[in-house]
Amino acid sequence: MTITLTALRCVAGASLTALTAALSSTGVAAADDLNAVPPALLNTSCTADQLLAGTRVVDPIAYGAFVDHYHSEPQWLQGLIVTNLNNLMAKDPAGRQAEADKFGAMFPKYASIFRTQESQADKIAAACPSFPAQDPSVWNPI
Repeated sequence: MTITLTALRCVAGASLTALTAALSSTGVAAADDLNAVPPALLNTSCTADQLLAGTRVVDPIAYGAFVDHYHSEPQWLQGLIVTNLNNLMAKDPAGRQAEADKFGAMFPKYASIFRTQESQADKIAAACPSFPAQDPSVWNPI
């Protein structure tokens, strides 16, 4: 029995279609979405600088990894990261998830700041308002 490449593609395509249909019909809860921004970060009124300052206090390891990687980038890219993060944090809660998705697509290594565990996100969101809205020093490694 000989199986042609075309036949294999048809079987694979049908299997993928069936799998996609099965997954989409089951629905995925927002809590199961690994790209979902935790509600505390969606609803915060903190700026990007305040978010980083809160992360520095609550999760110094994640903060250190974020700013260390940021400082390994060329200055022009650093400027884009800051601008896009500021734009994201300026969005209202309804628009922030979509903007976080765009940010994650453009800067996947930096999107981790929004992919934190919900308990950490709650702590960061609670801490961040106590820091200055504008503090460029938060972009520097400790």
